[in-house]
Amino acid sequence: MVRRTVYGSRLASKVNNPDLKEGVHVRVSKLKDVFTKGYQQTFNDEIFIVGSVELKEGVYIYRLKDYDGEKVAGVFYTVEVQKVPYDPNRVYRVEKVLKWKGTV
Repeated sequence: MVRRTVYGSRLASKVNNPDLKEGVHVRVSKLKDVFTKGYQQTFNDEIFIVGSVELKEGVYIYRLKDYDGEKVAGVFYTVEVQKVPYDPNRVYRVEKVLKWKGTV
């Protein structure tokens, strides 16, 4: 009786379809702390593939795998992953400037 009174609306709520399907390419969010700057990147550059989608207590969780097919440890919630378009000719970020030409 108490459980139904406290959690009734949440348990009876309609579950929507998952935002991501198996085989979709995603990036995982970085761990953030109190002093994380807002202008810094919040998601990793590494891209993973959604291996499986599971529904646990009304919330979808995702199990990921890398391009080699190896499973990534742990599960991820919808807010922790970001869908990215798959492009094999992807342009990568500049890691380090080797030499400047002219004045800066």
